[in-house]
Amino acid sequence: MSALEIDHGGAIAVDTGQLRDVGARMRAVTAQYEEARDAVGRALRAAAAQQTACPHLDASALQRSDEHLEALRTELDSACTGVMLMADAFEVVELRARAEALALTDAAAADAASARADRLVAADGRVADMADYLVAGWEERRFDGLGEQFDAGGCCRRCSWPGRSWG
Repeated sequence: MSALEIDHGGAIAVDTGQLRDVGARMRAVTAQYEEARDAVGRALRAAAAQQTACPHLDASALQRSDEHLEALRTELDSACTGVMLMADAFEVVELRARAEALALTDAAAADAASARADRLVAADGRVADMADYLVAGWEERRFDGLGEQFDAGGCCRRCSWPGRSWG
């Protein structure tokens, strides 16, 4: 199993394939919650059918377990949806940037990237809003920290040029 990697710095790198893999693994866990709920439901029905055979069984505890399992399953399902939407949004941002860059040199490749982005957006309208939000955030913060790293001459403040004072 490979680790999920999201880098930061001058550029952001998100492996959408890894995000989708995480989402798929989360879906598998969601299915296990559903199986557990089914088992609890069967136990509740069996206990109700033979109350005298299990006089010390706390059916209300089983019912609470069923409710907790459903709450966890619902929460995990929502998280799965969010991860998959995130993967699509990051991919749309990447595809739009690729299409824009390729527009000058390879119109067919630019059209293919745009078409893929359009399909992702058409599949779920939230993807376009999320992609726009990501781009707006990156544009807003793209110069954060730059003044602390470089002087007006363009030299990195981390340089150790002899005789250079960074006061």
